[in-house]
Amino acid sequence: MMRDVNVKINDRYEYPMQIDLTPYMRPEVTEGSEPWVYNLHGVLVHSGDVHGGHYFVLIKPSATGRWLKFDDDRVTHVTDREVLEENFGGEMMMPDGQYAKVMTPAAAVAKGANKRFTNAYMLVYIRQTKVDEMLRPITDLDTPAHLRTRLDKEKKEAELRKRERDEQHLYLTAKVITDDGFRLHQGFDLATFDENRSLPQTELFTARVLKTQTFIDFKRELLQNLNVPEGETKLWVLVNRQNKTVRPDAAVPEDDPTLTMEVVRDRMASRQHDLKLYLEYQKPGEMQRWAATYPNESPIMVFVKHFSLEEQTLLGLAHFYVHRHLKVSDLVNMINEHMHYPPGTALKIYEEIKPQMIELMKQKATFLQSEIQDGDIVCFQTEMSEQSGDVDRTSKCSTPPQMYDFFTNRLQVYFKPRFEEHGELKLTDFDLTLSKKMNYETMAQKVAEHLEWDPLKLRFWSPGPNGQIKGPAIRRTSPSALSEMVQPNYQTSPTSVIFYELLDISLQELETKKTVKITWMGIHNKEESNHSFLMNKTSSFLDVADTLMKTIKLAPTGGTGRVRVFDIINGKKMKIYSTGETIRDIQATDLYAEEIPVDEQNWDEAVDKIINCFHFQKDVPRTHGVPFRFVLRPNETFDQTKERLQQRMGMGEKEFSRCKFNLVQPSTYSKASPIKDEDVLREHKWLDDDCLAIDHPPRRAANLERAVFIK
Repeated sequence: MMRDVNVKINDRYEYPMQIDLTPYMRPEVTEGSEPWVYNLHGVLVHSGDVHGGHYFVLIKPSATGRWLKFDDDRVTHVTDREVLEENFGGEMMMPDGQYAKVMTPAAAVAKGANKRFTNAYMLVYIRQTKVDEMLRPITDLDTPAHLRTRLDKEKKEAELRKRERDEQHLYLTAKVITDDGFRLHQGFDLATFDENRSLPQTELFTARVLKTQTFIDFKRELLQNLNVPEGETKLWVLVNRQNKTVRPDAAVPEDDPTLTMEVVRDRMASRQHDLKLYLEYQKPGEMQRWAATYPNESPIMVFVKHFSLEEQTLLGLAHFYVHRHLKVSDLVNMINEHMHYPPGTALKIYEEIKPQMIELMKQKATFLQSEIQDGDIVCFQTEMSEQSGDVDRTSKCSTPPQMYDFFTNRLQVYFKPRFEEHGELKLTDFDLTLSKKMNYETMAQKVAEHLEWDPLKLRFWSPGPNGQIKGPAIRRTSPSALSEMVQPNYQTSPTSVIFYELLDISLQELETKKTVKITWMGIHNKEESNHSFLMNKTSSFLDVADTLMKTIKLAPTGGTGRVRVFDIINGKKMKIYSTGETIRDIQATDLYAEEIPVDEQNWDEAVDKIINCFHFQKDVPRTHGVPFRFVLRPNETFDQTKERLQQRMGMGEKEFSRCKFNLVQPSTYSKASPIKDEDVLREHKWLDDDCLAIDHPPRRAANLERAVFIK
C-alpha cells in the first residue's frame, strides 16, 4: 500500500460511442422533448504517469466523418478502436484478447501481456439532435478577421517559398561590396562573407539574379538601386586566393552585351556558389588624369585601412591607384593628403597578406619589389599614435598586427548576471567582442568599462554542462585564457557565456573571507529561517554562533540560550563543530544551527545516553529533514519517551500519530527494527552507528503540478 504519494489512477474505464440519458432524467423533463441521446465527438487523452507524459486529442468534426487525431503538429486519421479500446487504460491485454484481471503484473508480463498507460482524460458528447447545428461547416465569416489575415499571409509566404525552391536553379545570388561598406568593415579582406560566424556580418548589397540576365542590365539596375553618382564604375569579381583570402581579381568586361551573369560567375569565379563583386567608383576624369601623368603605366588598385590606437579600430579607408615603379613612401604621401595630415607625417605601412601574416612594408621599396597587385590590402598607423603615452596598452592593441591577431581570435561573449538585481540596480544580459587569448584581468577590465563598475569588484563563473552556473567562481589569478573560461573541456556550445556578479567589496578582501550559509532549526528541529554571512576565514564557530544570535529569536522555554552549529553526515547524523574550530578548516558552506535543549545540558553521563535520530520515508535510505540528538533516560518505556520526542520535534498530535519508530543498527542488522511502546531504549547496547529512525512524510511537500481546470 502506498501512502502520501501522488499516483495516476490507471484502472480500466470503458466509455461508449453513444449514451442515452433518458433513464437518468425525471419523466416530466423527458416527456415530449427531443431524444436525450448523445454521441461521442471528442476525447482528450493523457499518455504517461503522474511524473510526466503527453496529451493529445481525438475529434470527430462532423456527424458522418472520420475520427482525427491531433498530436502536436500532426493530424492523422484513426479507427474507432483507437478512439475507444486503446484509451480505456486498466488491465493488461493478453495476446488472446482476454484481460489479465487476476494475474500478478509479473505473471502477466511473462505471458505476453502489455500494460497500457494511455487514458481518456475528458470526453465530449454532443446531443444527437444538435449535431448539425453544433458542427455546421465553418465559413469565412466564422473566422475572426485577424486570423483570416494571418492565414492568408502564411499561405502566400508558403507559396512564395515553394516557388523560390522550384525556381532556385534559375537564379544565383550576387553580393556587392561598396566603398561605404568597406569603410564600415572591421576585419580581414574587404568584407565578411562567412554566414556561420557569430560576429555581425558586413553590410552587403545582396540580390537574387536570373542567371540569364545580362551583366549590362544587372549593372544598370545596381547603380540605380545604390544611387551611385556620376563617374566611371567597374565591377570586380572577388575570388578565393590560395592563401585563404578573398580579393578582387579582375574587372568584368563590358564590351559584350550578351554576357550573362551565369557566364560571369562560371568564367571568373568558377568555384563559387555566390557571385561576389566589388563596385569600383572613379571620380569623373580620374583615369584621364592618370593617363596624362603616367602614360606608360597601368594603375594598380590598392585598398587601404586605418588603424586607430585611440579608438581601437581598424576600418577601411579607400582605394588608391599606384603603379609598379612607385615606392611605398609615395602611398604615404597620398594617405597624408587624403587624411589632411601635415605633409611629411610619418606612417607605418603594413601589408595584409593573410590572417596570420601581417608584415611591415619597406617604404623605399617599389610596389613591384613588394609584389603588390590589384586587390591587395595595406593598413597604416601614424607613428605619433604609436608613441601616445596616455593610452592603456595593457588592455588594448598597440599595433596593426596585434589588432589582426585580435580579429583572428575574436569571440562574441554573452555575459549574464548571476543575480538580476544588485541593490537598486537592475542587471541585464549583454555581449562583448573579446579575444580568445584574453586573460582574466583584461576581461574584467572590459566588462567593468561596460558596466561602469570597479573591475576588482566583479566575480565571474563559467557555465556548466546544462548552461547554468556550476562550481566555484573563476579565480582572479587563473592562468586560463578566455577561450577556456567560456568553453570548459566538457562543453561544446555554439554560444559563449560567462556569468557575472557585482560585489560591494574587492576580490582581494573577498579572498580573505568566506560565505557561511546557516539554516536555523530552532529548538524543535524545524527549518525556521535561512541566513548568509560573509566572515573572515579565521572566524571561529563561536563567532558564527554570536553573529547568528543577532538575527534569530530563541524559544521562550525549553532551550538553554546556547547555539550550536553542525553539518549533516549522510542525512543520518550530526557533525557538531566545536567553538574553537575555524570556518577556514571546513569544506562545507551550507550548515545548520539549533538551540541546545535543556535535556542535553542537564544530562547525566553516568545514567543517560545521547543518541542520533533521523527522518526517513518508507525506506531507510530515503532520508529527509535534518537529524538531531536526543537524550534517553533509564527505566523510561518508549511510550513515555515518545512524549518527549514529540516535544523535541515540535509536532502536533495528528502529525506525530503518523510517525513510526525504528531502531537502525547498520553494523549488526541490515533492516530497521520496529520499536514497541513497552521497550526501554536505554537498556539497548548502543553502538556508535546505531540510530533512532523516524518514518514519516516530509514536513514540506514538494511542489506538485496543479490540475488543469477546463471550463
